[in-house]
Amino acid sequence: MKQNRKKYTPEFKREAVALGLQQGYTEAARILKINPTMLRRWEKEQREAGSQAFPGKGHQLPELEEIGRLKRELKRALTDIEILKNRPRGLPLLLC
Repeated sequence: MKQNRKKYTPEFKREAVALGLQQGYTEAARILKINPTMLRRWEKEQREAGSQAFPGKGHQLPELEEIGRLKRELKRALTDIEILKNRPRGLPLLLC
């Protein structure tokens, strides 16, 4: 059976981090009924990314977008290499 994950808005995360800084992570997590580890992770992300923290689904940081693009490009290149390795030896190599 598939378990649905809770989704929290960026505003909720920011307010939760502020509450955690004010009252302590364990107490804030108990009040908000979330895991203290999650609250600490949100605080770390906010500290590192500042105003760009919690971009939401589909809105990644530019660095993460670049990493994703490079991974897709690498996967394509590796597939092309594998195809070229496995071609019959008598066939000429045709490059576009």
